[in-house]
Amino acid sequence: MRCLRAPAQQMTHGPKTQRKLGFTSCECPVGQRHGTSGDSCENCGTGRYGDTTGAASCKLCPAGKYNGVEGSTVASACTDCAAHTYAASEGTVSCTSCDTTNGYFSTTGGSGGVGSTGCIQSKCEIGKYGDLSGGSGCTNCPAGKYGDIIGLSTDSQCKDCAVGKHNPSTGKTAASDCIDCVIGKYSSSSSAQTCTLCRESKEHFFR
Repeated sequence: MRCLRAPAQQMTHGPKTQRKLGFTSCECPVGQRHGTSGDSCENCGTGRYGDTTGAASCKLCPAGKYNGVEGSTVASACTDCAAHTYAASEGTVSCTSCDTTNGYFSTTGGSGGVGSTGCIQSKCEIGKYGDLSGGSGCTNCPAGKYGDIIGLSTDSQCKDCAVGKHNPSTGKTAASDCIDCVIGKYSSSSSAQTCTLCRESKEHFFR
């Protein structure tokens, strides 16, 4: 820290006169800021940089960039997030990976969150099908089926619930979403949306 000393000042308290020295200004170097006590300097923290002397605070790296090093002195110390990663807020120490498991990616580092401007959904997530590259969007797998992998392009790629099971809802993501038929009902084919009442149960019901 470089401090400039102020001229001596005369201070009078009753019959006594005291001579006091003070500091007019203290400058921390680039890459640092004034400490909390005001008489020391501290390195700019990660996610920040300081490119001027005498700064009271350090500057934040913008969204879409990160900096994992303390005491940085230039804005270029804030590095662009790599492809398939993003930094949604200022002052980021490290970038977050896009949710590639559910079909998101980024060709360059982004400043948005998953599914936002930082990460683009290139493939339909599980439970859905469609052609995102063609702009058609994603559609839920139909009832009686499920989709347990990303990137399905047609409804025929959604998997059928097994015989003896059914699934009344769309957009299901696992075989465990296919429900066993209850006693007195059955499904004789795959991809059943509902179970059928057994004949004997019907006869008993209408007697």
